[in-house]
Amino acid sequence: MSGAERITLNLCQHLQSSGHHVDLVCPSEGWLTRQASGSKIPVHVMSLRGLESLKTFLFLRKFVKENKVDVIHSHLTRAAYHCYLLSRITGTPLVTSVHVANGDKIYPRIAREGNKLVAVSSFIAGTLIGRGVPFKFIELIYNGTDFHKIARTDRQNTRFELGLEPEDFVIGV
Repeated sequence: MSGAERITLNLCQHLQSSGHHVDLVCPSEGWLTRQASGSKIPVHVMSLRGLESLKTFLFLRKFVKENKVDVIHSHLTRAAYHCYLLSRITGTPLVTSVHVANGDKIYPRIAREGNKLVAVSSFIAGTLIGRGVPFKFIELIYNGTDFHKIARTDRQNTRFELGLEPEDFVIGV
């Protein structure tokens, strides 16, 4: 599990709690599928590799049309390719979250009317601009931590566990 998985789950949960219908497509079983299922988010485990990806694409095309999907949201590069094609064929707007700076050519193609790219840092936004993505298609939304979901602990116990003295100055990053 990484930041992309955490952000995806957090987004799905918040959209669902705000009254939106959310379905999640994942390439394999794992932490994200277990957490999403536990949150009552419908999960579809489907491959994005090889010939299986064609079956996935056909399923998604049918799903988007039958369910009148308003927005497709992809995370990471492989999904961006699949969802770009899905968006073009179905006419459904695409939001793609870009978590990693790479030289992939899909991101400038996604930058068209009705679509957005979400950069998770200023560095990623700069990389996208450097690759030819006009700024008007980029939204900068920093990855964050939902501190409401983290149980508070006793300050002194935490200092003891870390081997810190009560007067030690602590900075967390």
